[in-house]
Order: sequence, then structure tokens, then C-alpha cells
Amino acid sequence: MGEPTNQPNDATQADRQAVNQILQNVTQDLRSLQQNVVSHLSQDVQRLQAERSRLLNDIERLQAQHEMLQSEHEVLLNQRQLAQQKTWAKQLAKALAEQLYHLLADRISRTDMNPSSLPAARGGSGNNSATQQMLMLDETLNHALSALQQDLSSYHSSLTQQLDRMQSLEKQGEVLLEALVSRLSDRLQAELAQASPPPFPTTYPAIPPAPYGNGVANSPSLPAASMTATGGRSPSPPPLPTVSHGTNGRSQPHPAPTNNFQGKSPSLPSPPPPPATPSPSPPSKPRPTISTNRSSQLAQQGLAFILLSTLALSLHNVVVRIIGGPTSIFGIFDLPGSITLDSLNDSFLILWLRMLVVVPVMMGISTFIYRNVWRDVKAFSMARDSRQMRNVIGSGTFLFLSQVLIYIAIATIGPGVAVTILFMYPLITVPLAWFLFGDRPTSVRWAVMAAILLGVILTALPRLTATNLSGAGILTAAFSGIFFALYLISMQISFRKMHPVPVSLVQFITIFVLTSIMLVFFFPVEEPPMNLSGLLIGGLVLGTLTLIGYLLNNLGVQRMGAARASIIAASGPVLTALLAFLITGDALQVVQWGGIVLVTVGILGLSLERMVMQKRAAKAK
Repeated sequence: MGEPTNQPNDATQADRQAVNQILQNVTQDLRSLQQNVVSHLSQDVQRLQAERSRLLNDIERLQAQHEMLQSEHEVLLNQRQLAQQKTWAKQLAKALAEQLYHLLADRISRTDMNPSSLPAARGGSGNNSATQQMLMLDETLNHALSALQQDLSSYHSSLTQQLDRMQSLEKQGEVLLEALVSRLSDRLQAELAQASPPPFPTTYPAIPPAPYGNGVANSPSLPAASMTATGGRSPSPPPLPTVSHGTNGRSQPHPAPTNNFQGKSPSLPSPPPPPATPSPSPPSKPRPTISTNRSSQLAQQGLAFILLSTLALSLHNVVVRIIGGPTSIFGIFDLPGSITLDSLNDSFLILWLRMLVVVPVMMGISTFIYRNVWRDVKAFSMARDSRQMRNVIGSGTFLFLSQVLIYIAIATIGPGVAVTILFMYPLITVPLAWFLFGDRPTSVRWAVMAAILLGVILTALPRLTATNLSGAGILTAAFSGIFFALYLISMQISFRKMHPVPVSLVQFITIFVLTSIMLVFFFPVEEPPMNLSGLLIGGLVLGTLTLIGYLLNNLGVQRMGAARASIIAASGPVLTALLAFLITGDALQVVQWGGIVLVTVGILGLSLERMVMQKRAAKAK
């Protein structure tokens, strides 16, 4: 009986071994397939990059040939005009000489045939006859000269007309050549877009998060045309550097990613489209389509990422409030303040601890976000473009000042009020965008600015009537909003010539260097912290929340677009006030809630207007 019992067990074991063997074979096949696909894709990318270099060289060669031909054409035209004028002068002189010769010969022959006209034969009457002949000859010469002058005038007018026509043809040729170069550049951008999609959509600059986590994506007051950058170079894709995203110090957009490898790997899904309008692909290649379910899933993921990013950066403001003074957490237990956050020294110290966490991590992960980040940073540091260096470092300096002041304001008047006042930045960015970029404010923007101003006044009004300390905190928050507006403008200009990731890294490093200099030389910490361990833990939490908000914000914008993301992120003041109320019990009056809602609605209106303008621009294209 033992043998029949063992036979099924042996069969089962053999089947398991066979299944394991099959799984191993399938795994090996999949790995080999993956390696083959990756190698093919790498070869295609290298081929397209070589093709791009060749096309750029051809464009430069064509431009050089055009300039050379233009100079040669001008020289030849001048020489041809001089030679033609000399030829015409010779022909005219020859014709005049022949006509005079024939006239004189005719007169002489007539005189020979009529001897009685000679002076010797006719005596005194010969003088009169000679005089008459001379007068007739003079009149004939005058007629000849008049006809010659008329011929010269007609030749001059004809020559002038021909020269004008040649100049117009030359201008038309220049226009045609420029159109050809532009078309070649657009085709090259389309090829590059299909070959190497960028890690982030260019319509949203990956900037260091603000206290509320918004950047230019949340700044619809800036002109949409100047956003193409960044990028995006964006950006309609701007002409080739401008195709500066690949950042050689010029401003290159990253065209929208498309999948042109369907013929090689039909089993691979098409990548999701970015929020920006994609560059037109060549008509011979069919554009990939994405199912509605896939787009819906990406939009849901983006919504979740943006909500989590806004939550993390709102929680960041509440943590600053907890570090800056004794607070009751959920009304259950009390936490002593780690530092008295009422001076620049303390604010510099907290910001330095935060950057001590953010800068090393960003230096480590920036390569994964954007492959050429260190090459661009090196090119930026060695470039002679002092204006671009001032813009990038200036944007980091403005963000540094905004952060230092908002920390003091949060500890003084609370996170909800401070962040709401910070959101007054459109009152600065809209006029500056009008002045710098020519983006004239619409009636919607004027109405939004009025709503934001009224909301800020309602939010700050109860604090203004309280104590002088609250008044100083409101003033500090207002200056923080002004510096943040200047940061947005200078950062927007910076994105025209650099990719957002190296700009963000330089801004973080700038903040870290400035805080270190201030703490060492100008504002040293005179009193030790009340709770050193709590301060260190708070700095670690602030840095972690900053990184989480930064990464989730970029992932969310990549999936659902900058305009839609800015609509969700506009809830920053409301979410900060709610978290502060729930966690620390910082209650606000009804009028303050009304002001917060007004400011939020104003920012939301700017975001909606920007989204509508982008849709109109996309339809116009």
C-alpha cells in the first residue's frame, strides 16, 4: 500500500519542479526581452541625438552660406551696376559720335556739291551762309543732346526700378530662408520630443516649495506666454535655443513627450501626455492615443498627489508654530516651545536646520529627477551671463527673505493669518508682470486683486485692533508676501534659460549659504534653545515635509497639469487655518474666516483664468 501512496507525491513534486523551471525560463525570457528593448531604445535615442547634432550643424552651415552669399551678392551687384553704367556710357558716346560724324559728313558733302556756297565764290554772302550753317549745326547738336538726355533719364528710371525689384527679391529670399530655418528647427524639436520625453512637464517649473507649496504653477498672474519653459522652454515650444531647456545657458523648451517606438515594442503602453500642448509630430507618423480610463487614472493620481503636497506644506506651517512657542496638541498634551521665535536669529536657525535636511537630499535625488542637472549647474557657474546669475541667485535670496519673515509672522499671529496675508502676492505680481512682460491685467484680474486685498484686510483686522505685537506680525507677513512676489518674478525670468531642476537646486543652496553666513557673522544665536532635542526634531520634520511637498507637487503636476494643480493648491490658506485649529487650537473669528475664503477664492479665480487662457491658446493653435 505504500507505493501507491507515494506515487502522487512524487508526481506533485515533479509538477512543481516543472512549473518552477517554466517560471525561470519565462523570467529569463522577459529579462532578455527587456534588455533588448532597452538597448533598442538607447540606440534610437543616440541616433536621434546624432541626427539632431547633424541638423544643427546643417542649420549653422546654411546660415553661414546665406551670409556669405548675401555679401557676395552685394559685391557682385555693385560691380554689375558699375560695369553696366560704363557699358551704357560707352554705347551712348559711340552713338553720339556716329551721329555727329554723319551730320558733319552730310554737311561737308552738300558744301562740296554746291561750290557757290563757298566764301571765295560768293564773296561777302559766304559769311552769312556759313553762319547759318553753324546755327543749323548748333541746333542739330542741341536736339541730339536733348534726345540723349531723355534717353539717359529713361535709362536711369529703368535702372532704379530694376534695383528696387532686386532689393525686394533679396528681402523675400531672406524671409524664405528664415522660414526654412524655423521649419527645420520645429521639425528637430518634434523629433527630439518623440525620442526623449523630459522627466517633468515644462509648463510647471519644479521650484522650491513656498510656505504653502505653490510656485509659478500657482501664480496665474504671471503671463502664460512667458511660462514656456521654461521652458517649457515651453512652452508653444519656443524656437531652438530658445530650445534652451537642455540648458547650455540658453532657453530651451522641453517638448511634450510622445511615444514613437510603437513599431518596436507594441506591448509597451503609451506614456501619459503632459498638460502642455504637445509639439506637432511629423504627419507621416501616427500620434499615439491614450484611453479614457488611463487618463482618468492619471488625473486621480495627480489629484491625490497635489492634495497630499498641499497637506504636507500646510502642516509645515503648523510645525513652525509648534516649534516657536508652547502649544497644546489636540487639546490632549502640551508641548513646550523649542525656541522663542520672535527675532531674526531664531528664524535663521530654524531655516538653517530645515535646509540642512533639504540640500543634501536634493543634491542626491536631483540627478534622478533631471539627468543633466550637474552639467547645467556647472555651465551656469562658469557662464559669463551675469544677468542670468543675478536672476537665479536673486530668486533664491528673495525666497530666503520671504521664509525668514513668514516664520516670525507664524509665531506671532498664527499660521492661518500669516499664510493668508502671504497670499497677497498677486497684488505685486500682476502689476510687475504688466510692467516687465507687457501682460496687461484683464477685468477678472482687477476684480481678483480687489477681492484678495479685501480678504487680507478682513483677516488682519482683528489682529490690528489687538496689540502692537500683532501689528508687527502682520507687517512682517506682508513684507514676506512682497518678497515672495519678487521671488516668483525673478524665478520666472530664470526659467527662460535654465531647466527648473538646476534652478531649484541653486535656490536651495543659496538659502543654505545665506542662513549660514547670517548665523556666523551677523545674527549669532545668543541664547541656547529651550528644548534642543525638540528643535532638532522640528528641523528634521520641516525638512522632510518640504521634500515630500516638493516631490508630490511635481508628480501631481506631471499627471494632471499645472493649471488644474494650482486650483487645488489654492486651498493652502484654508487648509493651514483648519490644521492649526484642529492641532493647536488656534481659533479664528468669523470675519477672519471670511477673509481667508475671499483670498482663496481670488487665487482660485486667477488659476481658473489661466486654465481658460491655456485652452484658448491650444484651440487657436
